[in-house]
Amino acid sequence: MTIVAVPDLTTTIGSVTLPSPVMTAAGTAGHGAELSAYVDLAAIGAVVVKSLAHFPWDGNDPLRVHQTPAGMINAVGLQGPGLDAWLRHDLPQLQRAGARVVASIWGRTVAEYERAATILAAAPDDVVAVEVNISCPNTEAGHALFAHSPEMTAEVIAATAGCERPRWAKLSPNAGPTLPTIAAAARDAGAEAVTLVNTYFGLSVDPVTGSARLGNGGGGVSGPAIRPLAVRAVADVHAAEPDIPIVGVGGIASVDDVVEFARVGARATQVGTATFVDPRTVGTLAADLGPWCANQGVARFVDLIGTAGL
Repeated sequence: MTIVAVPDLTTTIGSVTLPSPVMTAAGTAGHGAELSAYVDLAAIGAVVVKSLAHFPWDGNDPLRVHQTPAGMINAVGLQGPGLDAWLRHDLPQLQRAGARVVASIWGRTVAEYERAATILAAAPDDVVAVEVNISCPNTEAGHALFAHSPEMTAEVIAATAGCERPRWAKLSPNAGPTLPTIAAAARDAGAEAVTLVNTYFGLSVDPVTGSARLGNGGGGVSGPAIRPLAVRAVADVHAAEPDIPIVGVGGIASVDDVVEFARVGARATQVGTATFVDPRTVGTLAADLGPWCANQGVARFVDLIGTAGL
């Protein structure tokens, strides 16, 4: 085996080129530069901020987070200051830190997604992409998920073209076997990539009181427990739609996890729940990926993508 002195970790997601395939996951690193005390934000691929609407939103009642044996369950409820406040107060912190920024947006209706996207048209070039989080409850489809319908997925993605920058559709694993079809609908409507996956539906009940542990009742499960499920979701979409760039997310906590997602088709990865265990994790993985590739004789990270023997 040849040891590679300086592996090339560059990766391309649609029209976006990043120096590293390791990013933060939306909802796990705040809206601004909160992690800068622990991580050189300029050294990771990008900071994906917590999902924002065009309006301020208080989120769900407590409790919002509960630890599970291999991760956590949460129902934070997309709390955020709104895009106008984010552009004024939080984005400048990320710019000073030298971060490449992916703005995540959400809405309760197609019109709200459109409004959020339009606001981002005026964002500076540091915002390299917009992740359209269609894996959240809405009011136009009876509190279902936009991402459970190819038609609604396409409608939202088409409506967000006004952001005037690349869009990534964040999809729900709870769509089951229709996930490749929904990914294709997102691509056909204008998404340059898909982010796979958001959390899995879950519920945790206190055995003494019989009450749900979260104030919202159910919530989304994340962390190492879902990693094999997320890997399968990425593999299934890549097999069915190999031309769609995929950002893999779900329980990533080690360099081996990053490489596993790459081998089944992910061009980049996002680190989420592991940040709650150790806020340095995303920086550590970005730093350790190069030595891993060097020791394995991998000259370019992109050479790993889609190489699983499936």
